[in-house]
Amino acid sequence: MTGSSELQKVLQKIQAGKFQEMINSIQQKLDLVYLPDNKPTGNLCLRESEEVRDEYRTHFSSLDLAYYLVGIDFEERFKNNSNAANPKSTEMFWLGVSIGFGKV
Repeated sequence: MTGSSELQKVLQKIQAGKFQEMINSIQQKLDLVYLPDNKPTGNLCLRESEEVRDEYRTHFSSLDLAYYLVGIDFEERFKNNSNAANPKSTEMFWLGVSIGFGKV
């Protein structure tokens, strides 16, 4: 099982800007807004609610991205192709987040 130390390492890389290209790609291709600090603003009070199904989520955070990267085993995917880790759909992104959350 993956530990929280791996998640912390991934979060540090995200905060250092090492995944900015992926963040931009997710925002453009999946039409999700990136909110790095995971703090709701304005009318976003339900965005982290478990009752909100993934297909209705419009925002993602650094923590979501870190769980996604852990969930898809990004280091293994990056060895062959750096674009292989980019999610192809919102469903695949949130599935990766869920898998990563279960590993930590």
